[in-house]
Amino acid sequence: MDFNLAEERRALRPCRANGSMKGEFVKRLVLLVIAVPVLLFIVQNFQVAEVRFLTWRIALPHALLILLIFASGILTGWLLRAFSAESPPRSPHE
Repeated sequence: MDFNLAEERRALRPCRANGSMKGEFVKRLVLLVIAVPVLLFIVQNFQVAEVRFLTWRIALPHALLILLIFASGILTGWLLRAFSAESPPRSPHE
């Protein structure tokens, strides 16, 4: 008997139903719709901006600066939500 590993693996792999392949197509389409504008944004905003805060100075591309501001906003919102969820519930009379 001659065993072919590739054929054996193919036989063990579950068959994809029509809906599963459609789902993969939709995921890739959504990824493409998001990735193209993001890449265009990065390419068009590559000029360097200087940021000054007190005595610090840093120069970075506009796209990176906006990305850092966006990430810090997400982090701030996440931390505020986490700390507000940990506080004990107030009684209605307070």
